[in-house]
Amino acid sequence: MIRSSVIAVLCLIIAAALRTDLAGAADTPHGMWDIPELWEWEIRTERPRIYLNEERLAWLREKTAGKSVAEIRAMAGGTPEGLALAYAITGDEAIGAEAVERAMALTTSTVRGHITTMSICYDWLWPLFTEEQRATIRAYLVRRGRAAMDFRRAFRSFHNGMYAGAQDVGMSALAVYHEDPFGEEALDFLVPEYQDAMKVFDILFRDGEWPESFDYNRHVTYPAMRVFSALKTATTNGVDLMTPSMRLRNGALYILYATKPNGLVYPGHDNDFPWLGEWDREGLLMLASQFRDGYAQYMLNRLDFERFTTPSYRLWQQLLWYDPTIPEKSPETLPLSRIFRGQGLVMARSGWDWDGEDERSGSTWVTFTCGPYYGDHCHHHNNHFDIYYKGELAIDSGRYDDDWGIVGNPEEVRKSQFFNYYQRTIAHNTMLVYDPDEEFAFPGIENDGGQRALLMKGTTRNVPEDYDQGNFPSGGGLVGACDWATNPGRWDTGEIIAYEAGDHFSYACGDATKAYSADKMDYFVRQFLFIQPDVVVVFDRVVSTNPEFKKTWLLHSVEKPSVSP
Repeated sequence: MIRSSVIAVLCLIIAAALRTDLAGAADTPHGMWDIPELWEWEIRTERPRIYLNEERLAWLREKTAGKSVAEIRAMAGGTPEGLALAYAITGDEAIGAEAVERAMALTTSTVRGHITTMSICYDWLWPLFTEEQRATIRAYLVRRGRAAMDFRRAFRSFHNGMYAGAQDVGMSALAVYHEDPFGEEALDFLVPEYQDAMKVFDILFRDGEWPESFDYNRHVTYPAMRVFSALKTATTNGVDLMTPSMRLRNGALYILYATKPNGLVYPGHDNDFPWLGEWDREGLLMLASQFRDGYAQYMLNRLDFERFTTPSYRLWQQLLWYDPTIPEKSPETLPLSRIFRGQGLVMARSGWDWDGEDERSGSTWVTFTCGPYYGDHCHHHNNHFDIYYKGELAIDSGRYDDDWGIVGNPEEVRKSQFFNYYQRTIAHNTMLVYDPDEEFAFPGIENDGGQRALLMKGTTRNVPEDYDQGNFPSGGGLVGACDWATNPGRWDTGEIIAYEAGDHFSYACGDATKAYSADKMDYFVRQFLFIQPDVVVVFDRVVSTNPEFKKTWLLHSVEKPSVSP
């Protein structure tokens, strides 16, 4: 057991004073996602309908009032979507003809993102296409949309792949609706998938986070919002799946708290693009537009990190969604600490200033995590912490490698940095307890002394997949075998059992006992205290089943740490 009498007294006093029972802290879900009206989608016959309707076009024309056609074209950019949007606003057929030519060149493309591009162009440029061109694009969209829909195994609410597939299906369906039976068939297919997804969103992750990582939030939340935004303008009754969702309402706060003073973002789990980027600008544009979110508007207006700028091929999104009349809200009005309860993640800082051109921010940024295992891209790192102050101090080490193709090949897994280091406990700032006889259920995983490797049990996947619908076969080939609601406790590996924060501190207590094999671990509770602006106290209670098992307290850093006077 690790002991320190001074730190123990400090932490015990704090724990006694601040311990908070988090059971029931989240609002009780009230079954809103079972309300039939949300899922009765009557698609308008009029065009344009994807993102645009008469009201939206009037707003865009008012926004661009006084601009020449050439200026509006420049504002929208030269992509097919940009040219099509400039045509929709101005009615200029020369720009429209250029957009038609660009769109038709994509009808043989196999690039996934071009499904959405073609759906938008088909809808916005409808009057300019010939019947033959329409037939060609329709065939393309139905073929690509049906291929996405037929990949049934991809539709798992806990996995990012579903949301990309649902975007392909949804956008192509909205484009060809009323013209091809695929449109109605595809939307009928999506209803139960999105019903389940929204339960995952709002029962488990109401605070705005996504458990697979900040990066995979981009692959989940933004595709969902693209389809939901399109449905809102495409349906006769303006079906709104975004407003009822607390997770989407809190989406901008997740992005804001996760962003470090230097523009990098929370690196936890599988994150190979750990910076605030152009994808996040798109997400914030949609969030600001939908909710008139002042914090999203603040980030869009005030943060000027290099990768967060609008590249030329995304100019049409800026024109389509950015509303300069939305008032900003300064993050200075927010607490300096926030808990994301579903993931078991606390992010805290000492201030809301950012790096400038010539000077680094003086703000400290820290995280602490302890929560359930949500599968695939999640790491075995309960009771891990990060510390940033004018650079990376305590880090989440390793790098993302796309080694998924070797699952089931123990010899290749054994050599994988991704599976045997990056996702494992040893790469994180937490605790190892080494039992020399421990064997892991994931073939090829070496004994690092760390937390259980839950991705596989032998040759069967062992990850949560849907909330409770189970439409398609799970890891063992059984329908509904990996539904979250019907497997209580199966992925329970950790929990933040206490959390409190104020103007001068942030405190969390994580119980990671269940993350380890019961054969070696009796108890592992970590108390994490951040005293602003720059003191972090970590106190552990670790009791192993055998006192001879070696315990290792892990701290990863860029430079070798030194003891300060």
